Amino acid sequence: MEKNPKKIVVKDKGQNIKSVQEYKYNEYGDPILFKKTDGLGETLIHWIYEYKYDESKRKTMMKISDIGTDKETIMEYEY
Repeated sequence: MEKNPKKIVVKDKGQNIKSVQEYKYNEYGDPILFKKTDGLGETLIHWIYEYKYDESKRKTMMKISDIGTDKETIMEYEY
C-alpha cells in the first residue's frame, strides 16, 4: 500500500482542473520529483531532489534542483 500520493488533482467548485501535482519517491519514501502543472498542462514547478544518507539510512544531504529556473538549494543535516 502506498503511503505517499503519486498525483494530486486540484479542482475548483465547477470541477475545472486548476492544477496537477505529480510526485515520485525513492526507496526511503523521500520525494525525488515534484512537478506542478496548471489546468492547461503548462509546467509551473519542476523540482528534482537528490539525497545522501549515512550508514544508518539517515538523510545527511538533500539537493533540490529547480529545472525551470536552473537554481539549486542544498540542505545538510547534522545529527
